[in-house]
Amino acid sequence: PKGETPLGAFVRFILDRSDTAMAGDGRRRVADLTRLVSASPSLMARERQLGAKYTEALAALLAEETGAAPDDIEPRLAAEAMMAFHRSLIDFARRRALSRKSAADLAAEIRAAGDRALTLLESGLADYARRAAPLTAGRADGSRRPPDGGGFG
Repeated sequence: PKGETPLGAFVRFILDRSDTAMAGDGRRRVADLTRLVSASPSLMARERQLGAKYTEALAALLAEETGAAPDDIEPRLAAEAMMAFHRSLIDFARRRALSRKSAADLAAEIRAAGDRALTLLESGLADYARRAAPLTAGRADGSRRPPDGGGFG
């Protein structure tokens, strides 16, 4: 639709397809597919290969749509984030499909997870999992390391 962001369109497409996939005996089909793919290293590799191919195509499309250079980082990062959304939702759906939930309950859980993931992507990662406050205010030497000297800095 007019005015829709690429992220919004992508997520809508993925969630609509998920709803369709869960119709009828979708939970059983997804569970069967999960068992088949996870038992086959070659199918898992092929799935990763296809994901990489789709990511490349999406990055190229985003670059074209935005007028960015084909090797610009922004369309690539956007494509990677969108495809990470897709992979995460597939993983979520596969884990849940192995449960005894109904297809309707599973579809609702997948859509809710997708909505939460979209909110995270739309708001960005700047505040995601931010620690509330440092453990210590600092040491006499000015460092912010814990007294045991641990940490990254």
